[in-house]
Amino acid sequence: MRKCSILLAVLALSAACAWAQPVQRWSDWFGYSGSDDVFTCVQQTSDNGLIVVGHGYPGAADRVLLFKYDRRGRMQWGRHYTTNPQRQYAAHWVEQTPDGGYIVVGSREAETTGTYIYLLKVNRLGDTQGYLYLMQNGRDNCGYCVRQTPDNGYILTGYATPYAYPNDKKKVVLYKLDSQGTYQWHGYYGPSTIRDYVGYNLQFTDDGGYVIVGSAESDLGGQNVYVVKTDSGGNQEWNAYYGPYDRDNCGYRIEQTADGGYIFTGYETPFVYPNDGTKAFLRKVDSTGATLWLGHYGPTASFDYVGRSFVASHAGGYVIVGSAQMAVGGDNFFLVETDALGQELGHSFLGGTAGDEIGQCIQQTNNGGYILAGSTESAGYPDADGYLIYAR
Repeated sequence: MRKCSILLAVLALSAACAWAQPVQRWSDWFGYSGSDDVFTCVQQTSDNGLIVVGHGYPGAADRVLLFKYDRRGRMQWGRHYTTNPQRQYAAHWVEQTPDGGYIVVGSREAETTGTYIYLLKVNRLGDTQGYLYLMQNGRDNCGYCVRQTPDNGYILTGYATPYAYPNDKKKVVLYKLDSQGTYQWHGYYGPSTIRDYVGYNLQFTDDGGYVIVGSAESDLGGQNVYVVKTDSGGNQEWNAYYGPYDRDNCGYRIEQTADGGYIFTGYETPFVYPNDGTKAFLRKVDSTGATLWLGHYGPTASFDYVGRSFVASHAGGYVIVGSAQMAVGGDNFFLVETDALGQELGHSFLGGTAGDEIGQCIQQTNNGGYILAGSTESAGYPDADGYLIYAR
């Protein structure tokens, strides 16, 4: 095992223009030798600390990784979880629960074929309180986001491959469980039985329903950003597709806005850019899914840029984190700040040249800063390590 904490981290941060970019205060990376490890989600906790989830582990298969940090960035505890060390686990989302513990969602490799949706509940010290496997049907299934509902139950999204659909095609899934993890209802979304649909993120809506963002395989060979709006019982109210139908597009994070509309990020491949380079985007739609404005971000036309997460900025706009293809080396963390209408105020890159640095998640902190989570290969190349950055 190797771990290093760095104050005022030494990785290069370069600004594209004069904007009030956050100053990096501390960073921490964690990784096992001989293992590619990644942090996928970070949240601030009720004690102003942080909870971080991801996956990795040396040996036969990855495990779920969960780390608790205090408000100064000092690790308080770290755990890894598996019920079978010969099977691969992945973790994509963590949230604190009202009892002070945490809920994690991801996937677990099956004993025969396929993967299960994996749900893990732990207490405030990381001790396991229970776990569930959903969709144990011998096909590919995965959970990407989980939220605790007002009735103390849980709602989660991802994708499932139900037996009822031919050709092993995926559907966006919405699962509702009670506070004990008992199944209540589910919904599958995606009209075509011969196309794949994936849900990456969900949010509660003001009317008591849910909105999901992800991707939908296109009839023209690409994939679209896919948004589904449901009522409180998971009944679909509308869906919408965004991005050119014959190119690759995907949505990763969505929020409802104060005017009842929605804003989401991911990547698109616009027709106006040559060589099929992807652009990070921020798209604002109204309450019915009609686009109000759209911003694309990434300075080099033929390079790939991806937005994986965003938050409202302290200045009233938005900050996006993701990845950027670089001329030398692999990808770097990609940070973009915009105004309230998606106009870019500036962007920056964070990382080295030894390998890939991928931003997965960004959150605001209560003291006016931002916390970023992802992975780095600069700390222990060629292995990837989970990477955490605090900036203010």
